[in-house]
Amino acid sequence: MQSNILLTMQRLVVIADWIRDNVYRSMFEGILISKYNDLQPIYFQTQQKYIYETALILRFCLLQYPPQTIIFVSNTSNNSNFNGYLYFYINEKHLFLPNNGLIGLCEDIVNKEKAFKITNENPTFPELTVYIPALIEIIEHSTIENAEPLSEYNKYTHLLPDVSNDKIFGTVIYIDCFGNIFINITRQLFEKYINSRRFVIYPSTKHLSIYKISESYDEIEEMKPFAIFNSLGLLEIGIKGASLSELYTLDYLSNIIIEIYDT
Repeated sequence: MQSNILLTMQRLVVIADWIRDNVYRSMFEGILISKYNDLQPIYFQTQQKYIYETALILRFCLLQYPPQTIIFVSNTSNNSNFNGYLYFYINEKHLFLPNNGLIGLCEDIVNKEKAFKITNENPTFPELTVYIPALIEIIEHSTIENAEPLSEYNKYTHLLPDVSNDKIFGTVIYIDCFGNIFINITRQLFEKYINSRRFVIYPSTKHLSIYKISESYDEIEEMKPFAIFNSLGLLEIGIKGASLSELYTLDYLSNIIIEIYDT
């Protein structure tokens, strides 16, 4: 008998760099839908070189999608630093992804007690030979046989901000349609190091300074720079009514600095 998990599963999210290829997509959908017809995939096309954007999409899915969503991450699955495949149960969602460090940007929401290595194999199409069989085990047996509990796994260190000498060094990981920039600094990390101290945010240049975190977009004045923690829990910087990225030539992977003061 299948477990109740199948009754509540409504969405399968696939974050992958192969979904425009009709051959791979037809293979994947054919096997998956023939087994579970109600699992209609939602796709996010990614590129291997935009690893931050892939991590951002993953973070959004883990925070915003409903419980029992299944998430397959394929981006950079096959690489020279292969370390197997992982299964996480995060925020009541089922996540399958390669042990390649991508989980780094989601570290603050990962429950390490719900982390497992599911295989060390390195197949050419892991979505078929690793993810779907593991998913079937979860659905039908509520567990994955031979899954190894993990307390440590790979994390891209460059996905995480650097903290040293009363400074936080962040990186632009996304630019939205308004020209606002998303930084790889979580609210959790910011509050840990700021701890009621004064700070100044410099988005790539000291010609622009931001001295506070706004609580909502409504309190921000027109044409004024702002910093806010968005719905993803990430630091977002912009200029209301203008494009910060264009005015100050900020791009993907641009650096920002937060200086912290004790007085």
